[in-house]
Amino acid sequence: QETGGSNPRIATAMGQYKDALQFTERRQALRSQAGELQDSYVLFTDAHTQKGDLVRAEQALRAGHPNFETAQGRFLQMILVVQGRLLLAQNRPAEALVPLERAVRAWQGETQTHELLPPLLHALAALRCGKEDAARASLELAEQVRAKGEAARFDILLHFARHEVTGDVESL
Repeated sequence: QETGGSNPRIATAMGQYKDALQFTERRQALRSQAGELQDSYVLFTDAHTQKGDLVRAEQALRAGHPNFETAQGRFLQMILVVQGRLLLAQNRPAEALVPLERAVRAWQGETQTHELLPPLLHALAALRCGKEDAARASLELAEQVRAKGEAARFDILLHFARHEVTGDVESL
């Protein structure tokens, strides 16, 4: 069986939360010695969120928050996506819109966009808030990027978001 245990983002995407958390704990211990902990908190938050342990996810996010205040670029986008995903998991879509809107703006500013997660999560949060036009706009943005041949690994989430936003059963 293929494992993502050496990369916490891959392990989390594959549903191997235990591997992702173990690797992140080892990485955090090493980085603690070097004074570099920022992305470990984000990875912990994301893995716990996707695992469904929202209390631990919230704790990890709070623990890393002081380090996030100076975040920029790709790291800032990653923080915003993880915050938005946690708020969606906590059934707080209106609050999730704030970081997800910022994540989409940061995502649009990238010269090479490979991940569709910011606009897809934004589409789902907007839909849950009754903002169908914003949901459709984010979905269309994601589909435009996908049409250019990038971001194929998020096809499943794209189809789910399309189904949720448009009601198209054939998207699934």
